[in-house]
Amino acid sequence: GGETCEYDLNIKAAFASTSTAQWTILVYMDGDNDLEAFALGDLNEMEAVYAPGDVQIGVLLDRAPGYDTTNGDWTDTRVGVVRHDNNTDVISSVLSSWGERNLGDESTLADFIEWGMTALTADNYALILWDHGSGMYGAMVDETNGGDYLNTEELAEALSDQPDTLDVLAFDASLMAQVEVMEAVSDYVDYFVASEEAEGGDGWRYTELYRELIQRLPLTPAQFASGIVQNAETNSSLVTMSASDTSSSAGLISSIKTFVDAVLANATQSEWDAIFEARDAAPAFAYPELRDLGGFMTAVAQYVSQADISAAATAVLTALDTTVVQNYSSFHAGGTGLSVYLPDVGDTVFNRYERLGFAEDTGWDNFVTTLVAQSPVDRSTAARDWAESNDLRSTAYGLGTVSGYGMVYTGLSIHQPDNQDWYRFTLAEAGSATDEVSIEFTHADGDLSLSLYDGDGTLVQTSAGSADVESISLDGLAVGQYYVLVTGASGVVNPDYTLGFDAPGETDDWAEGAGGNDAQNKASPISADTPYGGLSILGSDLDWYQFYLPRAVDVESVVLTSTFDSSQAILQMQLYDEAGALLASSTPTATGATLTYNAPTGQAYYVLTMRSQQLGADPEDDFVPYSLEVAEQQGDPDLNEAPTATAQNVTPTAASSYEVTLTGTDSATDSGDLTYAIVDPGQYAELQLPRISTG
Repeated sequence: GGETCEYDLNIKAAFASTSTAQWTILVYMDGDNDLEAFALGDLNEMEAVYAPGDVQIGVLLDRAPGYDTTNGDWTDTRVGVVRHDNNTDVISSVLSSWGERNLGDESTLADFIEWGMTALTADNYALILWDHGSGMYGAMVDETNGGDYLNTEELAEALSDQPDTLDVLAFDASLMAQVEVMEAVSDYVDYFVASEEAEGGDGWRYTELYRELIQRLPLTPAQFASGIVQNAETNSSLVTMSASDTSSSAGLISSIKTFVDAVLANATQSEWDAIFEARDAAPAFAYPELRDLGGFMTAVAQYVSQADISAAATAVLTALDTTVVQNYSSFHAGGTGLSVYLPDVGDTVFNRYERLGFAEDTGWDNFVTTLVAQSPVDRSTAARDWAESNDLRSTAYGLGTVSGYGMVYTGLSIHQPDNQDWYRFTLAEAGSATDEVSIEFTHADGDLSLSLYDGDGTLVQTSAGSADVESISLDGLAVGQYYVLVTGASGVVNPDYTLGFDAPGETDDWAEGAGGNDAQNKASPISADTPYGGLSILGSDLDWYQFYLPRAVDVESVVLTSTFDSSQAILQMQLYDEAGALLASSTPTATGATLTYNAPTGQAYYVLTMRSQQLGADPEDDFVPYSLEVAEQQGDPDLNEAPTATAQNVTPTAASSYEVTLTGTDSATDSGDLTYAIVDPGQYAELQLPRISTG
């Protein structure tokens, strides 16, 4: 008739393609645990992207009972091709059931890769492993199958039994950018992409990532891997990500073997003391025994005077730089791309470590076994502060861009005579006559000096007086990066000093970012056991932070500590879960506020910091600086009290056998047998208690 009908016309124009796709992306999604809801969300993110014929996306998704009841609430394992749709709540892809499969079994992964390479042939293949991660300890925890997981050897076995080499292996999982893991898979993949640090529960942002990659087609494997890292830089759930070229890994492994040989052949006690200090200086991640490889070798090269050891450490740095082709690390994380296993003095070496190919090829198991047997250097003169380890300019603690009046960092110390504290900061505007950097301390407790360096490491000025304050003007300094060095005069220690800035520009803190962090969905990512300074509340500001507790056997609770001037204002912290439910609130202390919560691992948590009471000037104009730390409390997981154990006398149960029974009790469970072993007389039975998953 004569009526006008309005409608929308959508045209999807495919890229020009050949008969074979350029890329097949295979995503192995282990949602058979407490990440089920995140798995469904990420699959919906993938469906939101229209993939041209040159890109195929295959997925294996395993679900769990009891976590998420949407999208049919099925709990088996299903496989299929990702289908485009714009509904972010409903899974539209047609997935075929494989029954209940164990994603912690290498055969399931091998079958999925074979399916993808057969059904979705392409010139290039990328495999993304999606789940919890624990570095060399393993990943892909399957709760339906008894919490089984893929260890490093099983992962390599699954990859070895394939008709074609993977161009890219990437982990949307925590802590997997470890040199031991990369070495294990280096014969079967061309590029290795992973994060040194724990990831937030949201993980990757697949809609943005896939769109960016598709827009850049055609892509080489190197460009594909680097694109993942570049996308991570815009993702608030990620603080590290790197891409490594496995074709260069042989040179890196060889250089590490040379380093181990040099240490074991030449190290005296003084060298071992220096190596221990270097281990301490290297950036640590969610598991403290995982240390940044580059940070460690940089510290060794500076701390160790023995020529062969120092030269070998420098050679490792050169090889590492060749291997890591793209790296992102937030200024707090300090990662150079790959971590390495470095247990502390007195620790027990991981009982499967010697089975790893990395240990066999480098002798690193012998190195760490010797390291943990050393006597630690005495640090009893003062406590190490939250900004450690920052003894080198290359490992300077990153303060980000400093701006505004009265930005302070409290709770710092020169904890031993040879301690040096380096800090890195950026000026976004040129300095003026009212701008300065300063330290405040009690001179009688130990005289300190303050030095300022430019971005190239050239000394600008030093302040070394005899008062309780040292200050250096920022007047005339251009926009750019600078360094501050705090040292004890004549080798003294000082248990407490404050670093402060009056800097050009408006008052701000680094965590605000471009869009602020005043809502839960804009929370700034932080890491457990990493204190953060340079934070501030201005007026009625709200500051949200997100941290993630990876699955670990020894985390019982978290302790949140906020430090601020309680004579100026009272700040309060509140802890929330991912759904926005309030879990706990802080209580005031003499120096700030504290909060303790028995936190299950394998989850993301959110911290809200806000003003609860004003004691000073107009709250809308009042600037309250503070620091924040989330500390993991060690203990037995998910128990309200520590368990007790009883040892029973052994009694014969057979002509030549003995039975040993361990019994454990706690306030939350009934008494019960934990494990037992039958051994012959005169023989030893070793009971291995593996690193297990909780939560």
